[in-house]
Amino acid sequence: MNEKIKTMVKELQQECQKEGVTVVCTLEKKGHVTNALVGDLMNIAFALAVQDKELDESLPIPTRTLRAVGNTALEGAPNKQEHTFVIDDLNDLPNIFERILRGEV
Repeated sequence: MNEKIKTMVKELQQECQKEGVTVVCTLEKKGHVTNALVGDLMNIAFALAVQDKELDESLPIPTRTLRAVGNTALEGAPNKQEHTFVIDDLNDLPNIFERILRGEV
């Protein structure tokens, strides 16, 4: 991620702190992540809940499933074979993710 983007995120975070604005922001590029987090726990919780609700409405997979798969990937899965899935129907993805989380594939 280039330095201009990182600087802009830091500036956004500082400005939001000054103005009392809650921010939950994560940027990712090729495994490199930059975060901005501003606010008290209640406001952050509210922002995350609204974010999940809106993502659930716009994505074909429930947010809780995506987060669980992401957390599992972060923890690593040693001794697991890599799989390639060919998916003809996006409606199959939640089932596939659930099977991955259960360790079936």
